[in-house]
Amino acid sequence: MRRLALSFAASVLALSPVAVFADEVKDMPTLLATRGKQVLADDFSSPTMDAKWKPAKGKWDIKDGALHGVEVASDMHAAAIRTDLKHGNAVYQFDFKFENGKVIHLSINGAKGHICRVTISPDGFQVRKDGSKTDTTDKPALLDSCKMAFEQGKRYTMVVECVGNEMIARVDDAHFAFGSDAKVASEKTNFGFPISGEGSIDNVRVWEASANPDWAKTKEKLTSEHPPKMAPAVPARKPAAAAPKGKAK
Repeated sequence: MRRLALSFAASVLALSPVAVFADEVKDMPTLLATRGKQVLADDFSSPTMDAKWKPAKGKWDIKDGALHGVEVASDMHAAAIRTDLKHGNAVYQFDFKFENGKVIHLSINGAKGHICRVTISPDGFQVRKDGSKTDTTDKPALLDSCKMAFEQGKRYTMVVECVGNEMIARVDDAHFAFGSDAKVASEKTNFGFPISGEGSIDNVRVWEASANPDWAKTKEKLTSEHPPKMAPAVPARKPAAAAPKGKAK
């Protein structure tokens, strides 16, 4: 009888939510920022997507307890989804996973368009200032990058901090990229996750933030210990002009 009771108890425990969702979501330490009030959290545990998420391109649904995005070829654009959130200095934390994916972005935007982003590819990640579609003097810029191999089908966690004109993205203590631009300090009105190919996002959380008083000292240390950067993109080579007919090439 005792053996039966123990067996029943073990079965109940195995089926309980505590056992099924044993992985506790932990706050990654921050360096540039100090966390304040949490203003958004979504673990996508509901079978349907919350109305705050607004798909713009691609196919989006909830799959295996995560926000799943697939690029649609006819869109001629990465799958993209956003949520409205007015904020300034902030800490963003999220899990991501490539599923035959090429690029996953965290895109941070304002009322006039894109502000900045983190671009993650299977061989590393970049922090970038975005350009403007209407102001030709506001051009995109690469602020920093970090070389890191991301496996398809494996989940990773990233924390991104924006305070004033500075931003930093980190996966762990050894892999980070940071930089600054005046545009980073712009008021933010929404953020989202464009995905080229296929991938998933989970455990999205956002906090208000203030400046970390130890940042100057930490920044010196990070500068001296910066990990290898991603190789610069090689510009596409223009095809040679065809020689006029009747003349030698």
